[in-house]
Amino acid sequence: MPESWGTCPGKLLTGVEPVQERSVLQSMKLKGVGDLKSILTTDTEMQSLEFTQLIFGLSLIPYFLIMFPFGMVMYILCHCILEVCDLLFHFDLTGVTVKRLHESQKRL
Repeated sequence: MPESWGTCPGKLLTGVEPVQERSVLQSMKLKGVGDLKSILTTDTEMQSLEFTQLIFGLSLIPYFLIMFPFGMVMYILCHCILEVCDLLFHFDLTGVTVKRLHESQKRL
């Protein structure tokens, strides 16, 4: 037995040779490391995915900054158009004016 391994008190308890313990540890380390190329590829893919998600998230900010005011303008325009239609045609799309017309016709 080489001196670098020292004595193994576990041999007395388990009966396992130090050579076997060392080979088991080496194989466990090799299994833990795995293929270095696949690890680097996976890490690069994850970084690429995170970068893509970041860019997509940042691209939504100008979209909402543009679309939110545009949506408010469209809401106001639609509201104004409905009010104009209500004034010109005495017709409310919600049915309130139609209900008033029916009530006024019943009185006559």
